[in-house]
Amino acid sequence: RQERLEQLRRGELDVLITSYAILLRDIDALSSISFHTVVIDEAQAIKNADSKTSRAARRLRAHHRIALTGTPIENRLTELWSLMEFLNPGLFGSRASFAERLAGPASRGDQQALLAIRTRIRPFIMRRLKEDVAADLPARSETLVHCQLSEAQHSGYEAVRHAALQGLRKPSVEA
Repeated sequence: RQERLEQLRRGELDVLITSYAILLRDIDALSSISFHTVVIDEAQAIKNADSKTSRAARRLRAHHRIALTGTPIENRLTELWSLMEFLNPGLFGSRASFAERLAGPASRGDQQALLAIRTRIRPFIMRRLKEDVAADLPARSETLVHCQLSEAQHSGYEAVRHAALQGLRKPSVEA
């Protein structure tokens, strides 16, 4: 791990693929490296600006940033702030300022605030609708491979299955 980080620092590696868990673990070292481009997939993982993952992602230094997500970005305007703060730091100012000037008024139906938000993010978003993408997708292919479980695997599977079924049968208790 340390050797790979040193190779990154020296510019000897062209691509680093990592997970959010490893990003969290290695953020101190990774934030000391200036990347050409950082691409994050499943960007909904950084939509909560207060989460450790979001804070770590924003610490990364890069000339270019790209975020990919299949989750709608307009679920909450605070989530939009978090994504944009990763992609284009400072675009909306501080979170408190964004909430006061744009998010709050927009959530109350202020059309000027909504237009200001849309206008500001439009150059940074490539949006495709499901019906646009569906034609590009290849036909689904499926391969079934049957295998026998060992006795230990079968016992473990049955224990987990039984516990799950028991959990489904218990009435839920509301606090």
